[in-house]
Amino acid sequence: MKKLVFIFAVALTLLCNNSVKSQSEDLVKRTQDEMVKTVDWLYDRFGDFDRECFLTGTLDDSHGHYQTFTANKSRDEIDGKVKWLFGEDSMFIPDTVRRQRITAYMWYDDVLAIFVAALFKNDYPDVRAFRVCSVRPFVRYYCSEVKTADRTGDPVCNKTTNYEIELFSPSLAKTVAGYHNFDCDSVSAVSSGGDIGYSGVIKEEKIATDAQKMSFLAGVFIRYHCSRPLSDDDSSMYSIPIPDSFNTLKMCVNILKESGCDIVKEVPAQTVVFRASDKIRNLASLAHELDDKISSVFYFYPEQQK
Repeated sequence: MKKLVFIFAVALTLLCNNSVKSQSEDLVKRTQDEMVKTVDWLYDRFGDFDRECFLTGTLDDSHGHYQTFTANKSRDEIDGKVKWLFGEDSMFIPDTVRRQRITAYMWYDDVLAIFVAALFKNDYPDVRAFRVCSVRPFVRYYCSEVKTADRTGDPVCNKTTNYEIELFSPSLAKTVAGYHNFDCDSVSAVSSGGDIGYSGVIKEEKIATDAQKMSFLAGVFIRYHCSRPLSDDDSSMYSIPIPDSFNTLKMCVNILKESGCDIVKEVPAQTVVFRASDKIRNLASLAHELDDKISSVFYFYPEQQK
């Protein structure tokens, strides 16, 4: 009798596990399907949409756009001028994956990371997004691939840890690098494995046409959360906070001026407040609608958000 009870318990556990797995797979498929639909919607609504310029607008630009190029080195091989970045107890582990890194998004932008992956997945099948948690300086914990908007199932990376989402792709990383000029005489950071990275600034000639500029601005609006009208008295007033940015903010200001916007206030490397032209108001409205669409992924399965 005890044996039968045990067998029943095991069978019930397996059924529950299969049910959980089935629900998880369903969530993955639903999320992916919705993102594909949103990509199609964006192309239909935007017209002459440039996804590479859009991606460039969503990149992290804190003190420049960071990418890693130098091959993995041992401690003894690292140039003396950057050794100070490592403490005596630093662990040197294989870290060549850093050379596939495109950018990082904060945890509250995780659906944007999933959308960007969907935007490029067909032509760049190696694109993937990972939840990354800082364990200590220059050492990171690489978690499971992000396929859905479920933040609750990971015991290490969850809402309480303020994790980041990092986008990886060897091929797309090269494309993104082509949009920037890198100062290779100034080291930006060194990974735990000895890969050395540099900061880059956008090549203005890569974002030259009107379609490219509008696509870039749309990416900036959604990544840096361009605010809805700031005043009930003036519905054309907007603000974009881009902290520690010298390059993306400058590009934004130039494009806004070219597009007939009135720059009300500009705080270098921090924010810009502007009165939008009709053209930019329409673009901001489209960006907000896109943001609402990709954010709605969270509400497919409310039980996942507990």
